[in-house]
Amino acid sequence: MSDDPLPNPSPEPDPLQKISAWPMSARVPEKVSRGIMATGFLAYFVPNEFVIEFLQFIARPPHLAARVVMSPQGAEQFVNVLRENLSRYSNQFGAPPPLPKNPERPRPAQEIYDDLKIPDEQLAGVYCNAIMVGHTPAEFGIDFITSFIPSAVVSARVFLAAHRVPGLIENLSGLLTQY
Repeated sequence: MSDDPLPNPSPEPDPLQKISAWPMSARVPEKVSRGIMATGFLAYFVPNEFVIEFLQFIARPPHLAARVVMSPQGAEQFVNVLRENLSRYSNQFGAPPPLPKNPERPRPAQEIYDDLKIPDEQLAGVYCNAIMVGHTPAEFGIDFITSFIPSAVVSARVFLAAHRVPGLIENLSGLLTQY
């Protein structure tokens, strides 16, 4: 038995105000703190950026809930973080059940955009250069962080059902290969 004093644990941050993960902490603005639940996504790239659009098809009309823009390196980091978290999820809860196949033909992206409501506050999207991912048995929580000096801020918080994550990884991996 050692006579060394026990280390003094640091207090946990208020999850609505700040998230911490070594070596970064990020402020969470009130309007972002609750996050959004996405029921689908679209992803594409342009010469210098990857864009991921998180959609809510449960509302009528369906609408764009969050648009996240990141560098190609950021997209690669995101895929790696998702893979790592999916592995942890699978070890803890088993693999997420696969989504049933839609018997209808896949809709072209333009057809989806024709029906999609895009709120003014989502038109430009948010920039992201860091990502934090966590999960529960039912969903993955993704914090998209914009980190500039002097501090970082969570620019979007998205919740995605666990069974959607393998498709997101597959989609982004394919886009990275094309890029």
